[in-house]
Amino acid sequence: MLILSIITYFPTSLLLIDKNLIAIAKKGSEANSEEQELLKAAQDVIQARTISVLRRLGQDEKYRKSDIIQFLIETEIISALRLNISKFDFKSFDFNGVNLQRANLMGINLEGSNLENINLEGADLRKASLKGANLKGANLEGTNLEGANLEGANLEGANLEGANLEGVNLRAATIEFKGINLQNTVLTKVNLGGVDLEGANLEGANLEEANLKGADLKRAKLLRTDLRRAKLEGVKNLRAAIINFKEAKLQGANLAKFDFTGIDLAGIDLRGANLERANLEGVNLEGADLGGAILKNTNLIGANLKKANFYNIGPACEDDYDYLRNTTDVTGAKFIGADLTEADLGGVDFTEVNLSHSNLTGAKFIGIQEYGENVGFDEYGNTVSPEYIEPDLFRANFTNANLSGATLDGVVLKGVTLKKANLKQAKLKGTKLRGAELQGADLEGADLQGASLKGANFHEVDLKSIKNLTEDQWKLTLDYHFSQRSRNG
Repeated sequence: MLILSIITYFPTSLLLIDKNLIAIAKKGSEANSEEQELLKAAQDVIQARTISVLRRLGQDEKYRKSDIIQFLIETEIISALRLNISKFDFKSFDFNGVNLQRANLMGINLEGSNLENINLEGADLRKASLKGANLKGANLEGTNLEGANLEGANLEGANLEGANLEGVNLRAATIEFKGINLQNTVLTKVNLGGVDLEGANLEGANLEEANLKGADLKRAKLLRTDLRRAKLEGVKNLRAAIINFKEAKLQGANLAKFDFTGIDLAGIDLRGANLERANLEGVNLEGADLGGAILKNTNLIGANLKKANFYNIGPACEDDYDYLRNTTDVTGAKFIGADLTEADLGGVDFTEVNLSHSNLTGAKFIGIQEYGENVGFDEYGNTVSPEYIEPDLFRANFTNANLSGATLDGVVLKGVTLKKANLKQAKLKGTKLRGAELQGADLEGADLQGASLKGANFHEVDLKSIKNLTEDQWKLTLDYHFSQRSRNG
């Protein structure tokens, strides 16, 4: 049967022997131009012949079809010459133990097929249907399974190292994730919610936008893992995972309610991350990038935020960071006693935030250009002036805070509490301090040129050491108003 099928199918086999095409194919890029031209011509002939014969074979001739596929496998035509057989329906076909290494199987229908122990290393299985297929013990190292349907497939003991599983449907699939090796695997957008990943090797894996809600990461290896925009709410044992947070890509990740206490996050990139209600008390975040992060009701008491960036200064339209927000949301966050030395706080909304006893020496609060040098042009061709986002500090609490040398030029500080705050050498040019509470504050060397002081309370403040404070400004203060009332009566 095998001989008859091959005679019918392959006078082409003589071409393989005479020209030694398999050997040429195995040379890869080392083959010379003449050999590459010969190989390409032969591939076209074999491809056309294969398509013609397989299309003529019906279901009643499945054994002859099997013989031909076996011949293609054994002569390494599929693996070495990368013959594309993806257009054919191999539903329920038995590939047990065969070698399809580097085969082009894009879009192939292998539903219910027996692929136990098959070698599919480096194969192209993009958008393939493997629903209910038996892939037990299969070698899928480096295999491209992007968009493939693996619903109900058996993947027990399969090697998935370096495989591309982006957008793969693993619903009801039989797979043991505990201790699995997924090193350098692409798992973009994959649903791993509630999965037991204890001891799994995810080093270098791409889990961008993956769902890891409630997953158990105890002793999981997450070194150099890409977790950008990953859903990590309720993840278990992340603290017990083998992870270097400084190297991990966590931009846009959902880390709401996570307890970071005791973890060194110096220099970490958390742009756009959701840290709502997270516990960062006493955590080292020196030099961290928190631009566009959600810090609603986050505990930052006593945190080290020296030189931290709270503003997204990256391109607003950059594809890689389209999830980043323009400003960092710190509504209800606790900054009591936090060290914000030289932190970049431009554009941050600090409305009613408690920053008492915090160190803001040299911090920058000024608005930052939102879109670069120029936003664009108007209908007349005139350049549109760049927009600035001013930080909102309405009714923020800076009691006993250290703001020495801080840059607050033009910042809105209406109703802010600055009782006994250290504002030595602070830059307050054009700052709006209307109704601000400055009782007992130290303003030695502070520059108040053009600042709006209407209704501000300067009780117990040494005015002599303040720079550029005019009589007209002083006349608008609450203290001047009360002094005049006392004098008159």
